[in-house]
Amino acid sequence: MCVVDTSVVTAALLSDITHRRLMECRATCYTLSYVLSEVARHWDRLARWRAGRLSVSPEEVIEEFKGRMEAMMAKLRKVPEDLILPYWDEAFEIIGWRDSGDVPIMALALYLRDKLGARVCLISTDKDFAEAVKHGFAWRKRPCDEASA
Repeated sequence: MCVVDTSVVTAALLSDITHRRLMECRATCYTLSYVLSEVARHWDRLARWRAGRLSVSPEEVIEEFKGRMEAMMAKLRKVPEDLILPYWDEAFEIIGWRDSGDVPIMALALYLRDKLGARVCLISTDKDFAEAVKHGFAWRKRPCDEASA
């Protein structure tokens, strides 16, 4: 099973390859409830950037984003933040000293490992998650590398 963070959801909006890899991933993928809405808050800025790269209008890109976000909402199992609160302190000890913003995703990985008893792979472009490997988690930068599938 995989835990997907904000960086991968953003990359899946912007990159055809990342979006395809995430959608084709056979592993069950989880994220926190706020991740999709956090990315959606930045649509306008992301759409302008992608529109400039593709030489299309931002409106066309936003329509593409809507389709991709809908697909990701169906693919990713969203976990409410209150379920990870008991794992917050342990997550902070693992990764909070490097980047406190990564604590919620690390807490989700701890929660899933505890509740489902399965191997968890963190999917993030954030190199701080390399620290999680020391604690029995896998970490990959791209969705569904072989070790995360």
